[in-house]
Amino acid sequence: MHAWNSTGGDVDGLLLKAADDDDLGDVLAAYGDAGLSGGAPLPLLQLRLHSGDGSTVQVDWRPDLDDAAMLRSAILFSEAPALTLILRDEPTLHAFCGPVNAVAKPVPERLLPLAKRLQAVARRSLDGGLDPNELKRFVTHWSDTCAAFEADSDQTDAENLALSGAVRGGESATALTPFSPMKAEWLAQYLEALWKLVRGAEEPGTVAEPTDAVATANGIARTTAAHHPAHLRISTQDRALLPTSEGRIWSLFGGSSTRDESGFAGDALSTLVIQLLELQPEAAGHLRCLAWGPGAADLLVSEAVKLIGRRAGNALIRRIEIFCVGTTDVDRPDPATLAVADDSLRDSRDVLELRYIDDLDRAQKLLRPGSPAPAVHLALVTGLTEGGNRLQIESREVNAPAEDAEVLFAPRVWQRPKQDRRTLLMPPAASRTGQLWLRLQNAIEDAWPEPDQPLQVPEVRTGTLDIATKLQQVHDLALWVATLDRYATRDSLEQALGPEGVAILHQQRRLSGDSPLSLVISQKSGGPADRAIGRSLRAAGIISEPDVALSIGTKLRQVASQGYGILALQAATSGAGINELVGHVVAFSLLATTTTPWPLPPGCRVLLVSLDEYRHWFPGKRADLLAIALDAKDEGVHVATIEVKARRSDENDAAAGALDQLNQTLAVTKWAAYPEAGSIHSRLWLNRIAEAAYAVARESRFKLDLDELRALEAFRLGRGSLEWAGVGLVFGPKVESLNRTYRANLANDIVPVVLRSIPLTRELLRAATDTNLTKLRTVESDAPRLQSTRTKRRPESQPSGAEAKGNPPEDSETKVTTDTARERQATGSGGESQRSDKAFERDVTTPNWEESSSGGAGASTLSTIEFRAPLLGWDAQTNEKVRWHPAGSEQTVLQNGHTEIWGSSGMGKTQFAMSLLGQLARLSGSQFGIADFKNDYSDDNGFPKFANAEFIDLWNGGAPYNPLALDDDGGRAIQSAVIELRDTVDEAVRSVGAKLGVRQRAKLEKALLEAFSVARSENRWPTLRTLDDQLDEDLSGVIGDLTRNDLFKSGEPLGNVVDRNVVFGLSKIPGNGQTTVLAAGFIFSALLLRVQNMLPVPNTIRYVLVVDEAHRVAPFRAIQTMIREGRSKGLAVLLATQGPLDLPDVVAANAQTKICFGLPDATVATMAARKLQPNNPRLPEQIRTLGKGEAFVSFAGEEPRLLRMTQAYRDAEELGLPTLD
Repeated sequence: MHAWNSTGGDVDGLLLKAADDDDLGDVLAAYGDAGLSGGAPLPLLQLRLHSGDGSTVQVDWRPDLDDAAMLRSAILFSEAPALTLILRDEPTLHAFCGPVNAVAKPVPERLLPLAKRLQAVARRSLDGGLDPNELKRFVTHWSDTCAAFEADSDQTDAENLALSGAVRGGESATALTPFSPMKAEWLAQYLEALWKLVRGAEEPGTVAEPTDAVATANGIARTTAAHHPAHLRISTQDRALLPTSEGRIWSLFGGSSTRDESGFAGDALSTLVIQLLELQPEAAGHLRCLAWGPGAADLLVSEAVKLIGRRAGNALIRRIEIFCVGTTDVDRPDPATLAVADDSLRDSRDVLELRYIDDLDRAQKLLRPGSPAPAVHLALVTGLTEGGNRLQIESREVNAPAEDAEVLFAPRVWQRPKQDRRTLLMPPAASRTGQLWLRLQNAIEDAWPEPDQPLQVPEVRTGTLDIATKLQQVHDLALWVATLDRYATRDSLEQALGPEGVAILHQQRRLSGDSPLSLVISQKSGGPADRAIGRSLRAAGIISEPDVALSIGTKLRQVASQGYGILALQAATSGAGINELVGHVVAFSLLATTTTPWPLPPGCRVLLVSLDEYRHWFPGKRADLLAIALDAKDEGVHVATIEVKARRSDENDAAAGALDQLNQTLAVTKWAAYPEAGSIHSRLWLNRIAEAAYAVARESRFKLDLDELRALEAFRLGRGSLEWAGVGLVFGPKVESLNRTYRANLANDIVPVVLRSIPLTRELLRAATDTNLTKLRTVESDAPRLQSTRTKRRPESQPSGAEAKGNPPEDSETKVTTDTARERQATGSGGESQRSDKAFERDVTTPNWEESSSGGAGASTLSTIEFRAPLLGWDAQTNEKVRWHPAGSEQTVLQNGHTEIWGSSGMGKTQFAMSLLGQLARLSGSQFGIADFKNDYSDDNGFPKFANAEFIDLWNGGAPYNPLALDDDGGRAIQSAVIELRDTVDEAVRSVGAKLGVRQRAKLEKALLEAFSVARSENRWPTLRTLDDQLDEDLSGVIGDLTRNDLFKSGEPLGNVVDRNVVFGLSKIPGNGQTTVLAAGFIFSALLLRVQNMLPVPNTIRYVLVVDEAHRVAPFRAIQTMIREGRSKGLAVLLATQGPLDLPDVVAANAQTKICFGLPDATVATMAARKLQPNNPRLPEQIRTLGKGEAFVSFAGEEPRLLRMTQAYRDAEELGLPTLD
């Protein structure tokens, strides 16, 4: 705020005050009144930002306990020099934010300078906000102090140094606040990363890609300082203290609290319940749950209050019954939680029932009296490791980690070479501060380590054998078992119960930088999942014997849970995903015997990362897996995105869908494939992929050797990204064998995408059941290589020549080759193969993604931000908000944004279109263009200002764009433009009942070519005036009014309007309409040429073309082509007209959103009803009697809903848009 204020912004004075300013009252005393220790939420903070043009944006933010604790820490540390605070009770987040203030612990004299530095950074944070530079200065001072003590071999104050910025309380519990050195270093990088994104978006001369910026901002927001550091030693404890409760930044070590301090556990549980009920909706009417373990009942009750009344898919959660097992206080809901439940459910208490059972033995007798069926739907298990007490902790001698400045995204734990089921509580690399922290822990335990002496670092292993019987009882009682614990893994449960005793379905969450806990979903072995898979194999005719089918089903589930467990979960609940599960297991087995035509060395170990567990990485569609091949020889990794489809039919659609998902995943992961030094995007992607790979190795018992660990670290540090590719596998009992290799562009390089169709046989299934993913390695390729003489890509080296400038390769269009063609090309036969080889021989690094294209230099660099679904209107019966999801994270039914809008004049079509465009432009960053035939969107109506658009009156003033200027001066580009414009003129003439003859078409084509030739000789682009000079009297009578009246001028290419919001005013062009339609046709042709050269973008709407009075131009080929092909380029076409029969069939076939306003004419209403819902005889009359602003809306053929549509003049404020003047 101070920075904005100092650079000319007008900031409310309240926001410039210190956080503890006297005018704000006694802030510390306010903690006692806020009720935070009892679970009361902080109120919503609303901040309104005003732009110079009068528009405003409201930012809503609800602070959490981490924010409240940070403020209180700053106030307490600013009052007097102190390093450590003392609290009477255990310093949990709730307790620290409660009514009792912590007090300062006296500081040793020689640490007083450090304490004063901490006091200064706390004071400056209160006065001017969190400053990363101030935080880094404090961290540096702390590091220098530690180094001085180490140089003197002085360990007297080692513990005081480790507890800098900490809070002590209870028996031995210690919390690290945001002002402890490790947390402060993380927080400084967090703030720097966000500010870097902001500066990149607002600084003059900088180019920011909004889609990447928003995705990275979301990634930064999700990351936490959990497990940073991963352990803490104090002199009074023999064992290292482990984190027992963590927030986004706050970490409590050695605590006993079982409360969900940060909300992560509640969020994980609620997400899981919704997911399970979407798969098995019949359980939503009466969901039966069992809670076993400390804090499980309290967590279930608190989340049940939020879940009751919510929808899970189409099911409404009506009633939840919870069986609380245990007799101690931690086994039952907290009184404060019960009070909140009573208050929230006062009017419907029967919807939540609590029952208390002493132990699991009693639960077996009460709930399963002789019945083998599960008694409850979901059991929640907590305390698997009992806050670390059940963990086997051993001290290991290890070399110090490598030094690296990355803290924000770096993994927090690691593993030793050739070890499994063990987690080393130190990162693979650490900053100078992190290195000193680890040595300081050694000094607390024993002494400062000598230079080059190994460090003593704790290593943990989950031990659950002593509660194996109890875990088995829980699995007998419940259909699904959710184990929520910091260190829970698939392996820990299998070790406790044995692989034959438990069916691991899915590792829903795992301990990582963006999650301080793990969540494993399991069920009793031989349960619904195994039986469902067996039935599916029999139904497909692959296996006929029931016993054999069940046996193979069990083994397939066991293999699937190693690599893509979500399919096992789906199979266990609804039977969905069984085909996919079978396909994945077979795919795993094939990866061990075949490979893509890369020149990869054989013997590389392969790690499979399930991307379903990381949905938040992707803004749109994604592939199923990342296969990471560890190349020890070249110290790097090769990565393949893998999509598996298993179908009993429609294998062609499955292959097309797989290709789309692979391409979108490759586009999103480009920052890891081609890392850029210093790029926050690359830092995020490299670390998140490496951290996921480490987690898979730990939980699946991969014994990675030292060279493999080094290869993965080289990749994480940005110097080990080798080959990148996509693999799509389509399985089915009746599919035909097929193998195709696509070559797609990614950041100026050629990336192979291989699609294979494979018949599913009994022999293939039997072989697949023996797959062991820990032994999966690459083999020598049995297929010819792609057209290339290179052996590997080295993105860390520098590009040269044209490639360094971002120019595309010669053969840059995506190609597909069959096996036969590939073999022919591999032998070098034919000139095209030779040319392609040259295009593939490259040594590329950090290419400019925005400049890469498949369409030459003119490819669009249009950028997008995350798609925010606009509000269409309100359900006429329920008043529920109905949003439009043609893209974005909630895209399900709709696959494109193409829309038909029907309705008579005055029924609200235009006002609705205005509100839709305003939302898309201002909230999602979409650009739009409007062909306005009736002057509905002009300055007279206030729309340009409303939607931040430019209105161009083509007759009075003309457009400052040139339809004959192109982005590419190559011969083929000019020829394409000539043909497009010639056909446009022909179509425009036909629209008014005339016809362009064969000779006239030939003369027009010649005139266009001559115009380009004349202009080229003058080193410029031709204009319509140039073309007018080439027209004879015959042609001048056809298009002369367009060419000589300066409707378009000599400015930039007309296609450049895709980069802004433009309304083309066509209403005032005189004549019989032919020139008007000609002008519109030239606009559409220019847009088509530009759209065809755009890069594909995943899952967003970046440009919207709106055509009112669409019947006048709908037959244009440009319109129809954009509707057919524009989806992948982020294009949406909205065609508004007075009746559905005005538009050609290609529009009806591709426009998945249909909106029908009032149509008083009975015939037209009947035609509209047939398009929307032909089997509804009442619909025509309902359409005839619609009121203004009401419409029936249908998505992708679904039953139409009656909505009260948004209207710009009425709903602007509610939509967060400026008033329509």
